[in-house]
Amino acid sequence: MKTESMMERPMLGQFLDVLINSDRIVIYDGEDSKSPELYRGYVACFNYDSGGIDTSRRIAKTGLGCEIFRVEKRDLSPFVHTKTLGAEVPVENISDFRYSDLEEIIYTRIFLEVQQG
Repeated sequence: MKTESMMERPMLGQFLDVLINSDRIVIYDGEDSKSPELYRGYVACFNYDSGGIDTSRRIAKTGLGCEIFRVEKRDLSPFVHTKTLGAEVPVENISDFRYSDLEEIIYTRIFLEVQQG
């Protein structure tokens, strides 16, 4: 029986193949959120905007992340629906705002194994 340490971790390309194109992702070059951010955007845009990230790199871990922003401006004209995001709101302060004044961005965080060498 294989233990978790013996099991091979998936490659970045394999993981991206099972995500939905409209999913937001953040890819880190290391195993914690203090590691440099390599990519932030939609799965569908990764191939066009990834800056040549090696999709054969192994994933150390994944998880969900959420950023909450205050909505500064709304344009609700009949043909255009846009929002301008303001400052990020810390989780402990969200009760200071009406829910309709906040915008949440949920994304999948992908932490890549540190490359040796």
